Amino acid sequence: MAGRVRPQTLDSAPMRSSSSEASEPSVACTPSVSSSSAASPSSAIQALAAGLGSGGRFVYSYSCGLSGQPAPRRGGEREGMTSARPQATHHARILEDLRRRILDGRWAPGHQLDKETDLAEAHGVSRMTMNKVLTQLAQEGYLVRRRRGGTFVAQPRAQSAVMEINDIGAEVAALGLIHGWTLLRREIMRLGAAERALLDMPADAGTGEVLFLQGLHSAQGAPFCLETRAINLAAVPPARDMAFDATPPGTWLTQTKPWTAARNTLRAIGVEGAEARHLGLPVGAACLLILRKTRSEPDWVTCVRLVYPGEAHQLVAEFEPGRAS
Repeated sequence: MAGRVRPQTLDSAPMRSSSSEASEPSVACTPSVSSSSAASPSSAIQALAAGLGSGGRFVYSYSCGLSGQPAPRRGGEREGMTSARPQATHHARILEDLRRRILDGRWAPGHQLDKETDLAEAHGVSRMTMNKVLTQLAQEGYLVRRRRGGTFVAQPRAQSAVMEINDIGAEVAALGLIHGWTLLRREIMRLGAAERALLDMPADAGTGEVLFLQGLHSAQGAPFCLETRAINLAAVPPARDMAFDATPPGTWLTQTKPWTAARNTLRAIGVEGAEARHLGLPVGAACLLILRKTRSEPDWVTCVRLVYPGEAHQLVAEFEPGRAS
């Protein structure tokens, strides 16, 4: 049995904004932008990775495609009793080839694929085998198939918190509220051995530089989520030149750097210190914490800490019978 869990904002929970019009949230600190850290980055990275297990690995992990669906099992595709093994090999080979074209950007979102018969001929397989490949990629969220309209590379989409990668702006918009983003801190850090180990970054991974960001998401002017993030600049060099003062990094990364695997952990916490201040909550107030690390092989891309006010959020699990867990 497979499950899907998503965060929901409680309709009965009061928003902490006295005005119905959108306004920028009041924050206690101003954006800090620098190219090097005045103090040791250890405390910032330790705070970001708080809750990780040994070696920087999350307690709960899963691998998925762009849609957040579990990675497909290898083999098992059969078209006939006498040709099961060759067809399974063809299926896996073509599946990996087409998936890689999407992940590396050769096929951008919205790209229309050739006709199924043409793809089958180009890959030297039957139309039935190609149909199974395209159907699986559509189920994983890589493709959109339109009856009599063709097959297209899927657009990035908002996804649920536990089994998928969510866009916070889309979460807010789904509630019928206006999303806001305030950058609180932006800093390029050169990591030492301890910080590399904490973030599971290889010792020989370039200069060990990360872009450290913190910002506040708001919904109709009220604090909605505090985001603290490190982006691996060796894996995403263009991030170095992004200000992220207008566009949240999560939104930009979803559109810029497709991911192939993610590790998540969820936790209920009592918020403290600056996090409580930014969210407008008393110290010790209950919050939902989501820690996430994503990869685009062979490198890790980003590590993010998301803190949601507990009074306004809940997790809802949806289960479907007959599917493996």
